[in-house]
Amino acid sequence: MQNDAVSEPAEPHVAATDEATPAGGTAAAVDSADALAVDALDADAETPSNGIRIAHVVEGAVADSDGDEDADTPAVVVDLQPEAVPAATRLQWLARVIAVRAQRITPWQVAFAGIVTLYVAYFTQVTLEVHHGLGTSSYDVGLYEQGVYLLSHGKAPFVTLMGRNMFGDHASFILLAVAPIYRLFPTAGTLFFFQSLVIGLGSLPVFLAARRRLQSEAMALALAVCFLLHPAVGWTNRENFHPDCVLALFVGMAIYGALERKWRLYWVFIILTILVKEDVSLVLVPLGVWVAMRRDLRYGVATACATVGATLVGMYAVMRSLIGVPTRNGWRIPFGGPSGLLEEVLERPGNVIEHFRSDNRPFYLWQMTFPMAFAFLRRPGIAAISLVVIAPTCSARSGTSTTWSTTTR
Repeated sequence: MQNDAVSEPAEPHVAATDEATPAGGTAAAVDSADALAVDALDADAETPSNGIRIAHVVEGAVADSDGDEDADTPAVVVDLQPEAVPAATRLQWLARVIAVRAQRITPWQVAFAGIVTLYVAYFTQVTLEVHHGLGTSSYDVGLYEQGVYLLSHGKAPFVTLMGRNMFGDHASFILLAVAPIYRLFPTAGTLFFFQSLVIGLGSLPVFLAARRRLQSEAMALALAVCFLLHPAVGWTNRENFHPDCVLALFVGMAIYGALERKWRLYWVFIILTILVKEDVSLVLVPLGVWVAMRRDLRYGVATACATVGATLVGMYAVMRSLIGVPTRNGWRIPFGGPSGLLEEVLERPGNVIEHFRSDNRPFYLWQMTFPMAFAFLRRPGIAAISLVVIAPTCSARSGTSTTWSTTTR
């Protein structure tokens, strides 16, 4: 069919595909820029917008995005092969995509972006003021700044404050992504800005999931603000610098991807989370179990196996090769470490119960749950993902657990 066969592309149920039209099918061409814009805007949409429907013509019938044939639905299928689209047309397509997406921005989305921007600006300024007032410390601002500085200059991050390689302390390879930014802006403020930015963006998965489940951007914005106002979030932002700060965003987006079965998004953030620290398996393995039980068995098992494997590599291949032991943080576990804790549970469980009751540990759980009005009880399966993280925090030795600032770490 010739390109001028359809003069008005604004027909109902326009479909676009970047695959060649199957043999035996039919295709009509429309304006290339319009068709490409349609394809970009609706190819991944669960509910196509503006009456536009993604379809393929197969043997004269229309197959929708779910694979069901619907011969009664009129459709225009466009064969868009990249080599057939001129560069000028691609620029037109890009301009139209931007224009259409700009039209779809809502006031609630603008408000969300504004609130996150204010949060980032405020906490960057606050943490800088604390730093300039000598309120930060070598652990954990000085050591990370020295390590990131060395990485930004292509050197091994041997931190003189600790007397060892930074990756021997924690396998936080996500800092490799921070190093180029630090090279451009070599100041402690870069680390504080980065921390405030990723913590602020931790409200994004809250907003996306709430919007999807509640069908209300106003309520989604309210819940995102609740996240940002949670005392644990604010105190974590103020307490020095930690690469773990990205976990609220990374784990949150992974959970959102699992909830909505957006598997590409899910795996991107699973991989990013693995790069944060050697012990992220404490949250990713439970997430993998939930995915295996409620979404996809293969993806769940793959998640658990990948994260356990990454933990073993981080501790026994990376950290032990740099400092001689898999970890230097075993002292945080009460009763002399994992073996001592297990022995105490089996032989003297009363001591373990008393330990969990001491040092305001029950109040810590109240601090964590009350600010969100126990909303997690609506989805206990999702909430259970955090249990393996909260339990070690509660069981840690005195003086290391029951503060706001250690909650999200």
